[in-house]
Amino acid sequence: MSLMPNVHFNKGEVIFEEGYPADSVYLVCDGKVEIFKKRENEHISLAILGENSIFGEMAFISEKPRSATVMAIEDTWCYSLSKDSFLQKLKNSDQSIVNVFEDLAETIREKSKAAIIIDHGKIEPLDELQMMELINPLNQPSSQYSYEYLTKSPELVAKVEKMDLFMRTLFMNMVKIAFN
Repeated sequence: MSLMPNVHFNKGEVIFEEGYPADSVYLVCDGKVEIFKKRENEHISLAILGENSIFGEMAFISEKPRSATVMAIEDTWCYSLSKDSFLQKLKNSDQSIVNVFEDLAETIREKSKAAIIIDHGKIEPLDELQMMELINPLNQPSSQYSYEYLTKSPELVAKVEKMDLFMRTLFMNMVKIAFN
């Protein structure tokens, strides 16, 4: 990875909280972070991210508040990009790329919401099959794009390859999250 970290978080430090507006997007250069939700004093872990993972992008793309809280679970160095810089990169992208980013952000947000259910006040993780049925009862892909199109379409792949390292990494990470 040729992006140099420009921000450090100590183990246990909250990087941002669910519900707050987005001001930066991050790429983990070294260390690990946990993405989680808090409900009724319960800590629901959604993901542990390590090196070369990006977080905080969905709030930028969808222009909605943060959908989860992120905390460094070990000393972590990140490359941080401001909202203005990120939006400028997105604005300078081909409109078809912008559409894909928006679709992937919404697909990931849907998966995040469906990752937990509330049953008489108790929050429980869903297994993958339950989650997919909740998101999509007819088992239709929630993204308007197929995995094959996003990863193998010569036209789209060529556009992705023209993006800078940060945006390419973001794109690949979002496809992975949306389709796993």
